[in-house]
Amino acid sequence: MPLVPKAIRVKTSSGWQDIAIVGPQGPTGPVGAQGVAGPPAYWVDPNAPPSTSYLWVDTDAPSPPWKPPTLVDVIPVSGLYDGQEIYFQNAAMATDGLLWHLRYRSGAGGFYKWEFLGGASWLAQSAGDAAQASAAYADFTTPGPSLTAPLSGVYDIDFAAFIGGTLATYYWMTPKLGAAAPVDADAIQVWGDAGSEAHTYHRSIRRTLAANDVVKLQYKVGGGNCGYSGRCLWLRPVRVGP
Repeated sequence: MPLVPKAIRVKTSSGWQDIAIVGPQGPTGPVGAQGVAGPPAYWVDPNAPPSTSYLWVDTDAPSPPWKPPTLVDVIPVSGLYDGQEIYFQNAAMATDGLLWHLRYRSGAGGFYKWEFLGGASWLAQSAGDAAQASAAYADFTTPGPSLTAPLSGVYDIDFAAFIGGTLATYYWMTPKLGAAAPVDADAIQVWGDAGSEAHTYHRSIRRTLAANDVVKLQYKVGGGNCGYSGRCLWLRPVRVGP
C-alpha cells in the first residue's frame, strides 16, 4: 500500500516548518445507537432546579409536623395531617380506665380515617345465671350485657357465654346493633342435645356502627329453656371517624 503524506516540510527564514496536507471533507457517517441513559442529576438547593430533568432535594422544605398524642373526647375534624395521633377517651371509657390510641391516614378507605393503633377492648359482663324461654330475640329481666359505641366506624365485636339447654333443639345468643333487629347470621347458635351438654361459646364479628349505637346481647330458644351464664361482650375499633 503506497504511503500517503500527511504533511510537507519547508524551510523558512525561521527554520523548518511542517505544513499539514488536508484533504476534502468526507461524507457524514451514520448515526450511532442511543447510549444507556445516565443516572439522574440531583439538584440540592432551596431553590427550584432550572429544568425538570433534575431530582430536586429541597433543603429548606418544612418537615411534616409531629406532636405527641393528646387526650381528646371528641375526634378532631380540622387541622388534620397524615400520621397525626390521638388518645380517645369519653367519660364512660374513663370510668373503666380505658383509652384508644388512634392515627389519622387520609388514604384510608371509606369515611373512617382514624385507624386503631392500640388499647384494650371495651368489656361488659353480666354476672349470674339467666334462663330464656322466648322463641324471638328478647332481653332477660336484667338486659345485656351492652356497650355504646362512642364513635361511628368499623368495630370488632366479640361475645361469649356458658350455654346449656333443656331440649334437643337450637338456642341462640346474638348482639343487637343499634336500632336494627337482631339476626341469626350474627349469632352463636347452639344445639341443646336434650340438656346433656353445656359449653362456653365465643364468636367474633366485624360490623359498622353509628356513634351512640347500643350493642346489646339478646337471646332466643327453639323450645324448652336455655341457661346462659358468664355472659361477656367486647368492643374494639378498627377504623373510626367523628
